[in-house]
Amino acid sequence: MKMICKLLLYVVAFLPAVGCAASHDSVLESKDVQFFKIEQVQARPVKLRISGLAFKSAMSVTKITPRTDDSVIVLEARVALSKPGTSGSFEYELTVPDSVEAVRFGTSPVPIWKRR
Repeated sequence: MKMICKLLLYVVAFLPAVGCAASHDSVLESKDVQFFKIEQVQARPVKLRISGLAFKSAMSVTKITPRTDDSVIVLEARVALSKPGTSGSFEYELTVPDSVEAVRFGTSPVPIWKRR
């Protein structure tokens, strides 16, 4: 009987942690992307194709959002726990306005692309 009580206590203590993790999402960093690739697919206006695979176990890319910060575009790729029909791989096309000098990915200050 004591063993069953202990087991139930562990299960009840563990459930809130699982619930929090399931709803948590975070920003993907370029160092956590396998096969990270940046291609310029068009010269005027500049169009980039950014692709890769999230190298975080059981995580999938849910959304990629560009944000302009002065003359830099910052791409934020959100990842969350995988669900059926989702994937860790992504491909995103971005048109770079003439006013933008660089593109960054995640929170890294290092650009993934710079205007020549």
